[in-house]
Amino acid sequence: MPRRFEGNDAKRVKVARQQGTTLDRLRKAVEALDRENRDIQAEVEEFQGQIGGLRRSVADLVGFADDQPVRESGDQNDSLRGVGRPAGEVADSRGEDAKDALNTPSRDMA
Repeated sequence: MPRRFEGNDAKRVKVARQQGTTLDRLRKAVEALDRENRDIQAEVEEFQGQIGGLRRSVADLVGFADDQPVRESGDQNDSLRGVGRPAGEVADSRGEDAKDALNTPSRDMA
């Protein structure tokens, strides 16, 4: 009978070693993921800083553009008029559609 117990002890030791190596691998994997996570968070903070800088730059440009008088050449005026016409036509047609919709009784009310 002592051999049976020795065999069981050997199995327990083997299982314990395997569990230990598995736990070590898991710890190493978790540590690697933590390092990657910290690196990614650092990159995100850097990008957020850059985005904040870009937002401030755009706001400065908008403020600068708002402060500048509009000076357009004749060519620019012609092209702007050409763009403005279709936009006005769309706005007018939508306005007419809206008026028609207001004057047309609903099916629910009929």
